[in-house]
Amino acid sequence: MNDRMKYLIRLLWPVVLFEIITEGAEIAGKTVSSAFFGGEDVPRIILTGSAAVLTALILLIRRPKDREKMSPHDMIMCGGGGFSLAEILNQLFAVTGLAALSSGWNARGAALLDAPLAAKILVIVILVPLAEELVFRDRLFRCLRQKMGFGMAALISAAVFGAVHGDPVQGLYAAFIGFAAAAAMDFSGNFFGAFICHAMANLAPILLSALGR
Repeated sequence: MNDRMKYLIRLLWPVVLFEIITEGAEIAGKTVSSAFFGGEDVPRIILTGSAAVLTALILLIRRPKDREKMSPHDMIMCGGGGFSLAEILNQLFAVTGLAALSSGWNARGAALLDAPLAAKILVIVILVPLAEELVFRDRLFRCLRQKMGFGMAALISAAVFGAVHGDPVQGLYAAFIGFAAAAAMDFSGNFFGAFICHAMANLAPILLSALGR
């Protein structure tokens, strides 16, 4: 096996693993919700969280070392950036009508409203961002960054991150968040910069929904 093939495998296997686990959880969640819970989202959220935990546990094994330690300043900058970007994007998508065009976006909003708050915080703010950032920034972006500059590496990882979301509007939103997470990781020199950015971006709509906005 030549070096190029080894690099491609190292680049893509976390994404393939993520897709297999999350798609399996999504199918199982829909089946269980429909068959036993009248379509409620609680079982789906539990299975989504379980899939995120499984993905994270696999990818935490022998993960690359971070360049720097996270400082409180870095945490505030990364978290504040993620939260602010999510609020701007949500308002922009609402004003332009993009959100209304997306069935996936509407389903996402319904799931946010219907699930218990504790489940939303645990799964949507902690577990899912942890798993996704381990795949798309800690592995994919980091691997790309070794071969190219920040801009191209961040753009490719963000595009792949958006593509796996399926729905075009959700994918565009995810791509923006993914690029910001890559910037946070590059800025802080630490994977947790990307995680905090993504976690705060996911917290923003939940918090604003809870406040009645």
